[in-house]
This record gives sequence, structure tokens and C-alpha cells, in this order.
Amino acid sequence: LPKGNPNLITDVGVGVLLAEAALKSAVLNVKINLSFIKDEEYKNRRSKALEDILSRASQIKDGVLKAIQEEMDG
Repeated sequence: LPKGNPNLITDVGVGVLLAEAALKSAVLNVKINLSFIKDEEYKNRRSKALEDILSRASQIKDGVLKAIQEEMDG
């Protein structure tokens, strides 16, 4: 955040929220498609990978939003 235009800081927040929405939308698509796969071991591995990806994305989003709030608070 220190290298950007401070007047656009909220755009960064909107971007990270849109990225989260896109990821969650993709995960919904993957989950419905997994329901058609018979290999339970494969499905479990993919489901675990999805949860790991969502968790990491949430951490990144939270960090970005925290940095934005701190910047806005001065």
C-alpha cells in the first residue's frame, strides 16, 4: 500500500473483496462438479485443497483490509 495513490486505497479494498467473491464462486462450481465424481479419495483431497485455498485467501483479504483501515485511520 505505501507505493500507491492514497486516493485510490478504497479501490484496493473493493478489488480484494471482488477477488474473494470470484474465488468463492469458483469454489461453488468445483464443489458441484465434485459431486459427480465417484472416487471418494480424490474428492476428499480436492475438498481439502479447496478449504486450504479459501483459508489462505481469507487471511490475505483480512490482511489487506486491515492495512487499508490502518492507512485510512492515519
